[in-house]
Amino acid sequence: MENTGRIKHTVKSEIRDILYGKKTGIDDTELFLGTDVDCVHLIMLKECGLLESSVVTSLLSVINDLRNDDFKKLAGRDESRGQYILYEDFLIEKLGMETAGNIQLARSRNDRNATVIKLHIRKSYISLINELFNLQDSLLKFAAKFSEIVMPVYTHYQAAQPIVLGHYLAGIAEALNRDISNLLFLQEELNHSPLGAGAVAGTSVKINTARTAELLGFSSVTNNSIDSIASRDYVLRILSCMSIIGTTLSRYASDLLLWSTSEFNMIEFPDELVGSSSMMPQKRNAFILEHIQGNTKALGAFVAATTAQQSTPFSNSIAVNSASVLNFWNAADELISAIILMRFMTEGIIPNKKRMLKLSEENFTVATAAADRLNIQAGIPFREAHKIIGAIIKNIIDGNSNDRAKLFIKKLSEEYPKINWQDLTPENVAATTEYGGGPGKISLKRCLSELNLRTGNQKKEFEKLNRFWTESGEKLRKIVAELIKN
Repeated sequence: MENTGRIKHTVKSEIRDILYGKKTGIDDTELFLGTDVDCVHLIMLKECGLLESSVVTSLLSVINDLRNDDFKKLAGRDESRGQYILYEDFLIEKLGMETAGNIQLARSRNDRNATVIKLHIRKSYISLINELFNLQDSLLKFAAKFSEIVMPVYTHYQAAQPIVLGHYLAGIAEALNRDISNLLFLQEELNHSPLGAGAVAGTSVKINTARTAELLGFSSVTNNSIDSIASRDYVLRILSCMSIIGTTLSRYASDLLLWSTSEFNMIEFPDELVGSSSMMPQKRNAFILEHIQGNTKALGAFVAATTAQQSTPFSNSIAVNSASVLNFWNAADELISAIILMRFMTEGIIPNKKRMLKLSEENFTVATAAADRLNIQAGIPFREAHKIIGAIIKNIIDGNSNDRAKLFIKKLSEEYPKINWQDLTPENVAATTEYGGGPGKISLKRCLSELNLRTGNQKKEFEKLNRFWTESGEKLRKIVAELIKN
């Protein structure tokens, strides 16, 4: 189906990978992150004088070898008591109880797991925001490019008033700008380290939680051990943001699908963004938009996570710590893919300018502006003007006129000759609707300027956070390498 006759090119390779590529579950990320936590914990215990340097160095060396070998030495071992116990048993087997038996001093699997989950979420969090910025850049670019392409905006699937396509795209960008702000707001929670909370009640061992937080890229430490162990509400908040983003994308996709139908014929997409039918050779299906519409895993994961946490004790809980976050990763991957797909579709929009203008004209989208003129220039109360314009339009429609727009202006000119009706066109109305955030030239320019400014500030904030996390990881690896070397 590379060349169907109607469609000359196949779907873009990047899109094929997303739509048809092999789906994978959670990789070994958590193993690597868990050993990051172990390394940090061991370094801190050494610095606090709680473990001998030789013990720490031996453990770091074996852990580093495991990491370099992608944990292959753990393959095939009994995991009946969990992955961590398997891993700790291997360390004891390798180094002996006197050395490896101290790795859990002043720590529990509970605070270790809580920390690993936060570290693991960073990967999806970074990718999610990165792709949102990429989509936002495309929306803003094409909103400016399409700032003079007049089209009808619809309410209840009926043509309402004239706008420009750029105004619509800027509206989607406004919604996503809030989503990015909400996600960035959550960095405070993601930067709060639970390590040190122990099983649930902290520890009497004099540890340095600020040091472990620093090496893992957290900016604050646990203030309450119970909250650190019991809470995964930040997962709910991220999933909530993701659900809202998915909903916005589905609404955007629905509009583009409708506009690309032969009945509307307002936009089309290049061959690389459509598919044919295995049976019907005439088809050009914008099926990628349907994949975006079907992106519901974030909402499902949010409901599942909230349900799992409902009515559980505010303490260590498998339902909260495991079940409630189980579906997060696939939901995040699916949403990230949907955002990428929507960027391709946004960049592929080909407007049918003549058709958009014709629909704006023949569906009387200037009617509200006409009623406004009767009110302001003829002193007719707006409700009465509204009725007058409605009656004129009804008579034109009942008369089956072939050129509704011209006849509308002609009748207005005959009945209200003192008012200039010749400039009552969709182009002029859209260009001069400057108030209330309308599509007017000045208004849209101001909207895009503010969006670009806000997005720029968001990018700076995000780059600072990303750099902080990256540098902390590099610092940890450097310290481990130096300790092993010495």
